Amino acid sequence: MKLKKVIRLARIPVNNLPPMVKNGSRVIFNSAPNWEKIPIEVPASLSISSKIEKKITIYTQKLVFRTFNENVKNGVFAYLVSLSDGSDILIGTNERPFPVAETSQQLTASNGNSELVQYTVTYHSTSEIAYIR
Repeated sequence: MKLKKVIRLARIPVNNLPPMVKNGSRVIFNSAPNWEKIPIEVPASLSISSKIEKKITIYTQKLVFRTFNENVKNGVFAYLVSLSDGSDILIGTNERPFPVAETSQQLTASNGNSELVQYTVTYHSTSEIAYIR
């Protein structure tokens, strides 16, 4: 079994997402989205979980990445997460609920790069995790 890592990220304002068709856990766009690449420190972190609440399954995706780009969180975006195995995951759609992005920056005495801003994107949905074809 190959270890999957987040190697690339991109985003698009949710109102600019083209129409899409969902087939189970697969998503097919009617036209190619105009993704904006996000320069990140590789690898980023993605956790996927689910829970049952009032007989409804809630899926959660939590994406954590670090970047020099301080404008990543402005607006409401869907995210394209590219994995090292060649698969792509869509976080968010053009319908509510939307992904929520938070930022943090640590200024430490260690040799780490304190100029990098950490972003945490959280998305909760009743739909399964969407893989892009």
